[in-house]
Amino acid sequence: MSESELTHSLRIRHEVFINEQHISEKDEMDGLESHCLHYLGIQGGIFIATARVRPLNSTNAKIERMAVLKNYRNSGVGKGLIDFIENDLQLKGFVMLSLHAQVTAEKFYRKCGYTPEGIHFYEAGIEHVKMVKRL
Repeated sequence: MSESELTHSLRIRHEVFINEQHISEKDEMDGLESHCLHYLGIQGGIFIATARVRPLNSTNAKIERMAVLKNYRNSGVGKGLIDFIENDLQLKGFVMLSLHAQVTAEKFYRKCGYTPEGIHFYEAGIEHVKMVKRL
């Protein structure tokens, strides 16, 4: 990902997580960007969605910081981004994905084939659940 694309990704995350959800910038900007793969969703030449993936080892990875701009939610953009990420990671040899879903997004991730694992917990003051999927 180019510097310009990373800037677009961080702008989307800032809008969704910091402005909308009131997550602190300190929690959002955790210093792991250089250790992650980054993905952008584009529609009509506009950057509208993003996610990053942090490899945990050679076969397991964690999807993090998935965000879709408000005006584009419930339009299939998020599902399209997840499908693209999963296909890309499968080609890279990953077989197991995990993520920490905000409880309000659990239904979305279930529809994408992820299964909840364990009890709910809080990250950045928001209730989450760990979810997993075998590719």
